[in-house]
Amino acid sequence: MSDKQTIEVYNQNVEKYRALVDKLPNTKTLKSFMSRFKAGATILDFGCGVGDSAAAMRAEGLLPVCRDGSAEMVRTANELYQLDASVALFSELDDNNIYDGVWANFSLLHAPKSEFPHLISALHTSLKPHGWLFVALKLGDGEMRDKFGRHYAYYEEDELDSILIKPGFAVDEKIYGKSRGMAGTDEPWIGGFYQKSA
Repeated sequence: MSDKQTIEVYNQNVEKYRALVDKLPNTKTLKSFMSRFKAGATILDFGCGVGDSAAAMRAEGLLPVCRDGSAEMVRTANELYQLDASVALFSELDDNNIYDGVWANFSLLHAPKSEFPHLISALHTSLKPHGWLFVALKLGDGEMRDKFGRHYAYYEEDELDSILIKPGFAVDEKIYGKSRGMAGTDEPWIGGFYQKSA
């Protein structure tokens, strides 16, 4: 993420966020994502939070590379799971043909909508041919801050697909749900599996 106010909210609420994550099951979404790779595949966890997803990937033989804009989230991920996570803003991604997959699970929704197409293009560049991207975002339109001051960008399904298809991603699978986050509100969301062409 790159919004300083959002990053500071996460820095100050690590334990609250961790308690929320601990209540979540080992989701079918993550299992579906992991099933697309062979052992030894390199996965960018783009907005790794406290590292729970990356730890599950590692347990399945994958090699997660963990990045998050919150220094406290990174510290916690490393203390809990020894992930060698690093602090990095979304805008700092400049890898080329490195990853077999990218896991962007409710992280890019903190990026301004004006920056989102560029971030998707950068993720496309970072992936190897036939690499997979999973991205989950909140459904809706516009941008706003929640009661904690976190910045959120909302997307309609067609809008999301048009942005992903432009740099060369193919739509593979969609999932939908409604979840209660740290702010305590139930909001609909969409997740998509996208594959980079050869």
